[in-house]
Amino acid sequence: EGTAPERTRQGEAATDAESDTDRAPETVYGHATAVIRAGTDGVRFLDAEADPIDDADASEAYETLETLETVPTTVVLDGILDQRLLDLAADRGVDRIIARSLGQFTKRPTDVRIHAIDDVAERRPDTE
Repeated sequence: EGTAPERTRQGEAATDAESDTDRAPETVYGHATAVIRAGTDGVRFLDAEADPIDDADASEAYETLETLETVPTTVVLDGILDQRLLDLAADRGVDRIIARSLGQFTKRPTDVRIHAIDDVAERRPDTE
């Protein structure tokens, strides 16, 4: 009798807490999940503590990275990483880019680590 409203309130509290977690992941992996796996078509720029610096549309990734005052440590891109964005990231001093997939590269800067979520998801350690 008195438990139904309590369950509703508890359910609402849990939903609010989950929403807060979704909005502010604490790890790079959490941001990759929130941006790429959720299919946002966006880009998120993170500092060394994995805190967001800025978010933008994936189509505006280059322009946003070009104009950011603070150089991000990590770029999480729900899109295809192309040579132009990779070169800019290297020039700006970005350490890592996590993208949905990788385009064709004529050169790969050695100072930027790049990861494709699709590649990681499809690999299985016990599969050859």
